[in-house]
Amino acid sequence: MPDKRFFYVNPSKVEGDRFTLDETESHHLSHVLRINEHDSIWLLDGDGIGYEARIESVGKSVSGSIVNTHVHYGEPDVSVHLAFGIIKRDRLELLLEKGTEVGVKSFSPLVLDRCVKKSINVERCEKIIQSASKQSGRSVFPSVCKPVTLDHWVHQFAQDSKAVLHWEGERTISEFSGESVKGPTHFLIGPEGDFSENEMAIIRNSEIECISLGNRRLRSETAAITAVSFRINFENVNTGG
Repeated sequence: MPDKRFFYVNPSKVEGDRFTLDETESHHLSHVLRINEHDSIWLLDGDGIGYEARIESVGKSVSGSIVNTHVHYGEPDVSVHLAFGIIKRDRLELLLEKGTEVGVKSFSPLVLDRCVKKSINVERCEKIIQSASKQSGRSVFPSVCKPVTLDHWVHQFAQDSKAVLHWEGERTISEFSGESVKGPTHFLIGPEGDFSENEMAIIRNSEIECISLGNRRLRSETAAITAVSFRINFENVNTGG
């Protein structure tokens, strides 16, 4: 999609076949990219709708008309979520950016025993996710949850399919992805220092399967992006997507 330029439009600013962009998007469009009246652009509302649009007025607020509407635009057919021990800021931002690009539905930061950091800047995370969504053309902007403990996360998603990426895994990501799974899939990633014994006990007692990504030891963000990408692409190949 190299010829498509995506911008965020607040859902409340789409009325019928008319749209208005906020001041930030309007400034970027008119002063940085210097897009003019009658130019065509693509809009993403973050809630699952993409719009083909035409600019009719350029100023402090850019507005125009909706040409076509696309529901679920740019979204994978499978719902994959990512829970991870909080990692250092630069690596966290890479995980959010690339995870968004490959199709993660939501991010759940976890406060684990061996995490160096215990908090995140949720507002900054949301900005990174929105930017990555516009870059990749996703109409749903992934959510980022407030940090919780592993035990809280396990109970929160007790009914969903879950797997932890860990060296103890006997099955591969390919074998796991080959299963017929109804509903969301959640991948769990440990922190830089791995899970503690207490956390591994929680994982085993919750019957969360350990799966392997191979013999190499991967960084948390690399393992996360690899697993999510494989799961989504595997689903697309096997469903004709």
